[in-house]
Amino acid sequence: MHSRKKILYQSKRCYPQKKKKSFAKKEKLCSKILIEKLFKEGKNEFAYPFKFLYLEKEIIDDELPKILIIVNKKGFKKATDRNLLKRRTREAYRIKKNDLFKDRKNHFILCAAFIFIAKEKVDFKVIQNGIQQIIKKINKKFSI
Repeated sequence: MHSRKKILYQSKRCYPQKKKKSFAKKEKLCSKILIEKLFKEGKNEFAYPFKFLYLEKEIIDDELPKILIIVNKKGFKKATDRNLLKRRTREAYRIKKNDLFKDRKNHFILCAAFIFIAKEKVDFKVIQNGIQQIIKKINKKFSI
């Protein structure tokens, strides 16, 4: 019995490792200075259910842009609703973020904010579709 478990564990290690899709702390926008600069100088794009603000600056290393997710308290009174929408947005971004800078070493976004503008709770597929549309617009804009 013990040797069988060992064989099963060893067989799992044989599979090639996939590129991890994570949303680490270093990818979250926390700096008040950068947030103020983003709202003063940032450019925007729209794709339902989001308004996407971003700051342009050429970045050469592998660092991903810092992301801020905002759900309006005025539209969603309950914190559980706001948290649900933020979780869905984070998950959709986490899945699609590798498409944002596909086939490019240089990227141009320093920090960005996804502002949820819909008046009602939406499904995960709607959120994922909105993020995918934003990514397509950004890639089209910065394609060389």
